Amino acid sequence: NYLPGSDHGREEYLPEFAVMVSGSSAFQRLIVSFMVCIAVYNFSGLTVTQHISAMTRCLIDSCRTMLVWFVSLGLFYGGYP
Repeated sequence: NYLPGSDHGREEYLPEFAVMVSGSSAFQRLIVSFMVCIAVYNFSGLTVTQHISAMTRCLIDSCRTMLVWFVSLGLFYGGYP
């Protein structure tokens, strides 16, 4: 079971990831902004569930998926190479 490459076929290698994060401030900002976005999303989902209903949260979540799909289609067919 030998795979070529220095990582021996691993998709994720924690020491290499740590070196990448420590060496790039842009990557650090990207990780922090991703974490903030996920925290805001989860907080708003809990707030909607608390004030309205879980069914409304499910509908909003479905619309979010549909919005991402439509934006992806728009970008794909929008004339970008």
